[in-house]
Amino acid sequence: MDLRNESGEGERQSHTESFFAVFFSAYIYNFDLSLYLYPNNTQILITEIPVIETLDEATEIADQILEYNESLYQVYYIKSLEAYSTGSINSYLEYKSKEIELAKYNLDSSIITSEHLYM
Repeated sequence: MDLRNESGEGERQSHTESFFAVFFSAYIYNFDLSLYLYPNNTQILITEIPVIETLDEATEIADQILEYNESLYQVYYIKSLEAYSTGSINSYLEYKSKEIELAKYNLDSSIITSEHLYM
């Protein structure tokens, strides 16, 4: 039985669809499994930040996310808090500006209300 479509990519397409089915189900139901399947999933990593208890842990995850995705305002929020805590005002202003720039594209952004998380 020939599984290829008109472009000759049938077998490849079948494997791709299977991968996304597994990935999607893991994404919805099990974050740990999703990170195991795709450790650079920044959308899953960002969900871990609000439950982290220390700024050092949050910064570690923020740095990991920045390696693959520079478009999440939450990461720059964490980086601005780190800079503020170390007294680096120039870095604080740089990260805060980037956070505000990116957050304007997110309707659910909570820059102002989330200030209490790590202060």
